[in-house]
Amino acid sequence: MKLPHHASDASLLWSQTAWDAPENITVTAPWAPHGDGVIPEAHRAHLFGPNVSPELAWSALPTGTKGLLLVCQDPDTPRDGVSTHLLAALDANVDSVGAGALTAGTATPGIVLGRGSIKRGWAGPFPPKGHGPHRYVFQLYAVAVPLDLTAGFRLRDVADAGLPLTGRGRLTGTYER
Repeated sequence: MKLPHHASDASLLWSQTAWDAPENITVTAPWAPHGDGVIPEAHRAHLFGPNVSPELAWSALPTGTKGLLLVCQDPDTPRDGVSTHLLAALDANVDSVGAGALTAGTATPGIVLGRGSIKRGWAGPFPPKGHGPHRYVFQLYAVAVPLDLTAGFRLRDVADAGLPLTGRGRLTGTYER
C-alpha cells in the first residue's frame, strides 16, 4: 500500500515568510560534500541502535549574530505538515557540532535541545517502507538576539516570535527504506 501525502517544501520553516533572510551561511557535513547526501546508518533511527545525531559545521556567521536556531524537517512525510526531526538553540560562538552532540541525554555546552515532532533532541530518519526517498532539510538560522530558551522548547515557541534574522543556510540529507 502506497502512503499518500508528501507535504512539499512549502511546509518547511525555510519557506515561511517570517523566516526569510539572506542565504549567507554554508552548512556542511562529511556525508554531504556538495550540500546534499545520504544520511549514514549511524544517524538513522532504529528501534534498537545508535540513532546518533550527525556532525555538522557552518561558515562564519553574519555580523551581529547573537544566537542560532537549528531545525531539521522532513517535507516528504505522509502526515499532514512536516515532521521536525531536530530543534536546537545554540550560542553564537558554536561553529560546529560533533556526532552525538544533538542527541537527547547529551549535555553539550552552548546547546539547548528543543522537542521536535517525535522527541527532544535528534530523531533520526525512519520513513515508512515503500514511501520513496525522504529529504531531511537541516536549516540554520542566525539570530540578532540571544535565544533564551529552556530544554524541551517547541517550534511554536519561536516560530511566531518575529526573531530578527541575520542570515540562514541549509543542507539536505536523504534516506529511503
